[in-house]
Amino acid sequence: MTKYLILFVFVTIQVSATTFVPLSIKKQISDSSGVLVGEVINSEAIETKDGQILTKVFLRANKWIGINPDHYHAEVFFPGGTVGDKSLRVDGVPKFTMGEQVVLMLKNHEGKNYLMNLGLGKFSIKKFGSTKILVNSIFPKEPKVGQMPLETFYKLAKRIKGQKFQSRFKDKYELHVESESRKIKINKQGRKIASVESRITQEESKVSTIWILLMFAFFGAVFTILKKQNKE
Repeated sequence: MTKYLILFVFVTIQVSATTFVPLSIKKQISDSSGVLVGEVINSEAIETKDGQILTKVFLRANKWIGINPDHYHAEVFFPGGTVGDKSLRVDGVPKFTMGEQVVLMLKNHEGKNYLMNLGLGKFSIKKFGSTKILVNSIFPKEPKVGQMPLETFYKLAKRIKGQKFQSRFKDKYELHVESESRKIKINKQGRKIASVESRITQEESKVSTIWILLMFAFFGAVFTILKKQNKE
């Protein structure tokens, strides 16, 4: 019962913060017990031994501070979900999609990592041009609350927590796949540029051909006029 009450208070604070208080990213980093940068693999609703309904998100950990991933994987919990005929709806909980790249603010409670501040503590990683940006679904348009360049976030979290992010080890195969992916992207960009240059060259060629035909027509007309004058 004590465990339930502790979790209930924790969740109540989260719901209130998520719904009414737009906390800054800096504040959330400071309040968190850990930060996880990773990729969503799966999520499911579970029922604990004391009857609580939670959603468990399973992620591949790429970078982290303040947590200990198990073989580069981590489980993150937040209240709500449906198990059989039991359902618990909590306003402000975020949605997770398989393969989504995310940054999560975490609070550790009795050995489990809970998502801090529900939807406010979950950020999707979006790419704008060559820059990766954190975007929060609750306050996506608020710069200090809902968005920040990923590299800026890393530096801020390192300064606040006083420690570096730990990173997942990537084997040769994964590094090779990433390298090939970058090469394909560069080649596609190169082909687009070449295609544009080709179209420009073709258009210039068409223009040159038209001018040549006009010149021939002009000289032909002049020659005809001169020929008539000579006959007269």
